[in-house]
Amino acid sequence: MPAYRGAMEHTNRVVVTESGVYGTTCARVGCMPSKLLIAAAEISHQIDHSAQFGIDVEAKSIDAKRVMARVKAERYG
Repeated sequence: MPAYRGAMEHTNRVVVTESGVYGTTCARVGCMPSKLLIAAAEISHQIDHSAQFGIDVEAKSIDAKRVMARVKAERYG
C-alpha cells in the first residue's frame, strides 16, 4: 500500500498485483481499522467526561457512516 500511494504521487497509471486479497490483514480488517474506531470511541468518551474540566458540550451525535468513511479513506487513501 505505501508503494502504491508513492507511485500514485507521480502517475495515475499504476497496477498492483497481489497473490490474495489486496492489502495486509492489518490494514484491511485488523489493527488499522480497529485503532481508528477506538480513536473515535475515545473522543466520544472524552466528550462524555468533559464537564469535569469545565467544558460543557450541548449535544453529541455520532454519524456512523462518517466514522466508517474515515476508516475507508485511511485504508485506501
